[in-house]
Amino acid sequence: MMKLLTHYFNLLALFIVVIICCSSSFSSKLMAQAYSDTTNQRNIAVVCMYNYNDALETGLSSIDTVLHYLVAKCNRQGKYDIEEVPHFDTMMQKVKTDRNLLCFVHGFNSNIDEIIENSALFTAAYDVDLLVFAWPSYETKGKYIRNYKQSRENVIYCIPNFSKTMSQVAKYLRTNEDVRGTLMFNSLGNLFAKKYAQYLINNVYDKNDFPQFENVILNAPCIFERDHDIWSDMLNRMTAKHFYVTQNGNDGVLKAASIFIEGGPLLGQADIVTHSEKLKYIDFTEILKNSPYKKAHGYYEERNLLEIPNTFTFYYLILNGYTPYFNDTTFCIKRTDVPYDAYKLVQPKPLTPCFTARDRFLYDSIYHLLKKPKRQSINELMTTIAEAQIGTPFVKTCIDQNSKGFVINLHETNHLRFVENSLAMMLTAKYDHGNFKDFCSLVQQLRYNKKTFSNFLYRHLYSSSWIRSAEIVRFIDEITFELGGEMYKQDFSYITTHADHIPQLIKHPEYLEYISSIENQLSRDSYFFIPKEKFDEACIEKIESGDLLFFTTTIKGLDIEIQGVAYQKDDQQMGLIHASLEAKKVVLEEESLLEFVKNSETISGVRVVKLLEQNKH
Repeated sequence: MMKLLTHYFNLLALFIVVIICCSSSFSSKLMAQAYSDTTNQRNIAVVCMYNYNDALETGLSSIDTVLHYLVAKCNRQGKYDIEEVPHFDTMMQKVKTDRNLLCFVHGFNSNIDEIIENSALFTAAYDVDLLVFAWPSYETKGKYIRNYKQSRENVIYCIPNFSKTMSQVAKYLRTNEDVRGTLMFNSLGNLFAKKYAQYLINNVYDKNDFPQFENVILNAPCIFERDHDIWSDMLNRMTAKHFYVTQNGNDGVLKAASIFIEGGPLLGQADIVTHSEKLKYIDFTEILKNSPYKKAHGYYEERNLLEIPNTFTFYYLILNGYTPYFNDTTFCIKRTDVPYDAYKLVQPKPLTPCFTARDRFLYDSIYHLLKKPKRQSINELMTTIAEAQIGTPFVKTCIDQNSKGFVINLHETNHLRFVENSLAMMLTAKYDHGNFKDFCSLVQQLRYNKKTFSNFLYRHLYSSSWIRSAEIVRFIDEITFELGGEMYKQDFSYITTHADHIPQLIKHPEYLEYISSIENQLSRDSYFFIPKEKFDEACIEKIESGDLLFFTTTIKGLDIEIQGVAYQKDDQQMGLIHASLEAKKVVLEEESLLEFVKNSETISGVRVVKLLEQNKH
């Protein structure tokens, strides 16, 4: 009877774990496919512990102890072309961009094909260069539980080559001092962290053999928690400035593994007995419990999970070598129910629009100027809305006076807020019957990034980011290239270099690291503009009244200085309505658009944006 029960539980464990793992693998494939277009030119480095050509056919029987250096490149069909190269340095030369480096050790039940395919998640979503250490953790034949136990044994003889790989990474990071390095162990791959630490203790080593990572992450670790304080302290001293453990108390994979395979509590399950003073424990249980991903195991990889506020931001910071925000109610808060350095990731408090009776009156007044907005074109509506705001005072800090919500301010404005409010009003008038609540929601959607409407940190701090975000949701379409625009590289550094003049950054200097990472990300992209000297009447003929205009600038580190709405003047010349810093109010420039551009000392070029009709809103 006991043998029968044991057999029954083993089968149940097999069913639970396989279903969960297969679900995770399937979602990762969808993610990889979704990102395939953005990774066409991004190579991925793979240090492989077994021969790629034979691995899929014969599984574990093909394992050898020779390191294979692979370079994977995503082609236009969403598939990966694999090239084997002779040396680590050659591999990294083919992979290196100016991005930060993530070294990733995968978990159980991952064959080489899946490992490479799913790597698109890291390179596209988290904007990093990726080095994967691929170890034998998958077999096409045999029983699941037996293969799991075999994979644990495989780790032991992979450790010397893992150590060799870490030495090569150390040399790479010393040579490329501007690159932030991060090491992430995932699920059963965390066994490498433990065995590597023990290997260091028992072997003579040179300190130059150890890469100095900014962050080391034990992600959803599928290993015993009882002795991790000892070996993690050793690993922390040798390799990391910051050391994190991510956990989910409802993790379905870890629950099944702890009951039916491991026979004890696992480190990724949140409720632990031993702890290390050197680690920070990040508990995802709270932020996941009311979501469809309550039992998630790969909570860094689910596409929809990245939409949960703060989850994406946390991993973006960690995987790019930055420090997340602790003791901040919009991100990580200190747990008081445990005696060690533990934090929980939390949902940001929902924000409500903050506005005055004057703002509501101004909104209604502008809406009533619009005659039958449903029958007017979007450009006609935009022109009328922009004209109605002429005379509105210019105030740089027009949305920063209330920290309890996002501010709706129509009685004051600045460069970007003028365009933002005008676009939101136009969309609301055209598609939502002028509903003020819908107007507030649109302002919120346009102003903030990643659906995390929290504070200054999550705003589109640069106009280029604002344009790209509005393009993604199909509110606008930039046509600069079609008008003969030329590609240019833009340096984004104005905010961090002027942080001592920005109240939010004076109050929260810890935000600077994250904002710097966003600036670096924006700086890597290319943009189009019509150079000032080539902006002529032929270009203006293709601009309609109501189009949005963004003027690039010669100011160092800043992308766009002035934003406005094109306006057909009575003399049939194209003009510009914008919030003018010089006039301290919204104005219709007396000069024509062409004269305005030519006579400006700081304008370097023009970007032109069209409004898009909405199928529904």
